[in-house]
Amino acid sequence: CAAARTSIAYLKQYPELRQLHQQRSNTLKNSLLQAGIPILLAASHIVPVMVGNASLCRQMTDMLLYTHNIYVQPLNHPTVEWGTERMRLTPSPLHTEQDISVLTSALVNVFQTLAPDKIKTKTFNNKIVIAA
Repeated sequence: CAAARTSIAYLKQYPELRQLHQQRSNTLKNSLLQAGIPILLAASHIVPVMVGNASLCRQMTDMLLYTHNIYVQPLNHPTVEWGTERMRLTPSPLHTEQDISVLTSALVNVFQTLAPDKIKTKTFNNKIVIAA
């Protein structure tokens, strides 16, 4: 309880840290959307990458860890409903734009390798368009 109170007091004293946190989250969301990675949009700083299959979700997080050296938390049943399995991304104020770029590239590689049908992009006039 004391640690939580201290954290709240710190954030009240340095509101720019909260602003940077939201900025990093929005940058990550935009980067993933532009790449066609299926995410669940919400006001939270947490960015759920939708997979929809427990086994595939585990394969993807394993590939991120063992191929790209990036740890991502998989969320499977019973934490989420069957068929809504996802990866949980939680950017922090300390993550850089380079970190976000590396993560986005790694996720594109994972999706292209394990689930190319789940990437939701198409090209129109040399621009990436998010498919409906």
